[in-house]
Amino acid sequence: MLADAGETVHVIGERWAGAPMPREELCGGRLVVHRVTLDEPGAQEPEIGLLRAGTLPAQRFAWQAALLAETLVEREGIDVVEGQEWEAPLYYFQLRRAHGLGPERKPPCVVHLHSPTEFIYQHNGWTARAEYLPASRLEEFSIRAADAWLCPSQYLAGQVAERYEIPLEAISIIPYPLGDSALIARNSEIWRNGTVLYVGRLEPRKGVIEFVDAAVEVALFDDTVNFDFVGDDVSYPGTLTVRRYMEARVPQSLRKRFRFHGVQPRSRLSELLASARMAVVPSRWENFPNTCIEAMSSGLPVLASPTGGMTEMLEDGVTGWIAASQSPPDLAAALRRALATPADDCAAMGRAAEKSIRGLCGNEITIRRHLAMRGEAAVRGTQRVASKPRVTKRASRIVRRGLAIVVQGEAESPSTRAVDSILRLSTRPIAVGAIEAQDGASVEVLSRTMRSVIEDHAVVGVALVPASVALEPHFIETCDGALTRNNALGILCGWSDRGAGGFAEPSPAFPYQWIAVGIGHAAVVRAEAFLESGGLREQLPLSYALWDLWNAILVSGWQALAYPEVLAHRAESDTERDSSQHDMFVSLLRERFPTAFARDMDTVRLLEALPQAGTEPHVSDVFRQPLRVQLGLALDAVRQPRKALGWIKSHSSKAGR
Repeated sequence: MLADAGETVHVIGERWAGAPMPREELCGGRLVVHRVTLDEPGAQEPEIGLLRAGTLPAQRFAWQAALLAETLVEREGIDVVEGQEWEAPLYYFQLRRAHGLGPERKPPCVVHLHSPTEFIYQHNGWTARAEYLPASRLEEFSIRAADAWLCPSQYLAGQVAERYEIPLEAISIIPYPLGDSALIARNSEIWRNGTVLYVGRLEPRKGVIEFVDAAVEVALFDDTVNFDFVGDDVSYPGTLTVRRYMEARVPQSLRKRFRFHGVQPRSRLSELLASARMAVVPSRWENFPNTCIEAMSSGLPVLASPTGGMTEMLEDGVTGWIAASQSPPDLAAALRRALATPADDCAAMGRAAEKSIRGLCGNEITIRRHLAMRGEAAVRGTQRVASKPRVTKRASRIVRRGLAIVVQGEAESPSTRAVDSILRLSTRPIAVGAIEAQDGASVEVLSRTMRSVIEDHAVVGVALVPASVALEPHFIETCDGALTRNNALGILCGWSDRGAGGFAEPSPAFPYQWIAVGIGHAAVVRAEAFLESGGLREQLPLSYALWDLWNAILVSGWQALAYPEVLAHRAESDTERDSSQHDMFVSLLRERFPTAFARDMDTVRLLEALPQAGTEPHVSDVFRQPLRVQLGLALDAVRQPRKALGWIKSHSSKAGR
């Protein structure tokens, strides 16, 4: 539609099997489709293989899209770069820009808000899945780093504004366009006895489980009503699919009146719409569902829950029926009210729905609003419409140059990998220190060593490198350059290659999420940030003292960023922390960072509240063992603070001796 309106639009997507060509021009050359290839052996950059091995393989597309977008910005004079928040396809483009990489031209980045992973997974009960945390963090970075935001509903805009600390007035609210949705004629028989139609994925957040319970309650006392469900099913290992679970909740005597059609082509969907007297959108959480737009534009009134942008499309009793809540009893009450509506009134509501949605989502008015928003964004550039997320710290003008390296030895498994790699660095560090990681004095020694190299050599930063980690030859110039280009950067860490195909990509978000560490191996801390934070706390074990340091630096206002390149190699994975240390750390974390702790407790509550595996189709045994262990330890510390505090006192007295 933008191309039809005269704009030149470049679209970057993933090439699928059978796609006609990597690059295709449409609409007289105004629409250019670029399809990046991810699956051709021998045609992959090294980063693609590494990203595929990460916890969020979708990053491989974001990486290639970023490099292609940078080329297009320079070659085609792109004015605005836009992407959705889901799976953060703009992440690497934004991250590279934050590091001063990429083209000199800096067109604004617009994030189109549709459905953040965090919201979807919470309402689906999927927060224990391995990709939940990394996807949520990358999306958070992309949303916060955007120069402008676009959202189809006030409902989602309000949630995003609160969750990601964006002024609500800074988000442009533009509904989805109608597209080619057409009005469908229905006769009086359909309005009297037509079906009740649900269209959409059969996933828990769509409210289908609650709705089937409500429908059964109504159908037991109304033998004229029939239900059609159209959409893809969702399944997980070791569980029923959502469809099978829904079918099992329908009594045998009613089964013939509950029809599940699966995915259907457009022609068949039109037939099902034509045979319906109303559509339902019973979601637990929803943005601005296209299924509601399509149903209304076809001339159907819609029964909807109040938890989504549906309420911005519908007027209760005029264009549809809005339930009091998303619960089965309230959905059943709304369904009875809808079924009791006379046929002529239903037809009138359908006509009103069609007229209303075309006024709200008409193609012409929607495109005009999009063009106006993008035009304003292009003029404004990276000067955002709202204040950026708080970055209160900036490096002073005190001249500091170069990096120091502190190697952390491990008495149980001595290694010379770090030292050997330092000798091969293309740029030598200003100073090198080494400590042996032992309980008790190791934190004090590390703190004294870091202060010494900072104060004696006026370095810009200090790299903390485990003895078993080998650094890339260009480690110093890469990290030094990143700190120099971005004076708000307090912590920097690159990708870590763990060998044997393992790969850990550090998260760009706050590492105070203690369910999964967000800072990788060979992290670099800015000297000023270290000194301002107060340094390391000696009552903590070494691994947690570093974690505590990262939190202190971030809470005080410094940034933390990952560098999108492998800068370190580690042969083995992190060792597990013991229970007593984790209890002690969590208690101190709660004391020092109450706001951060409260935020992450929401995640723990979500994980704890999940039903046992197999009780619902969307809940399965997807906990990985490390996450199970971390969650258990965290919950123990939260529930038994006295026990944790007692351990702290005991540990502190031992350390003092």
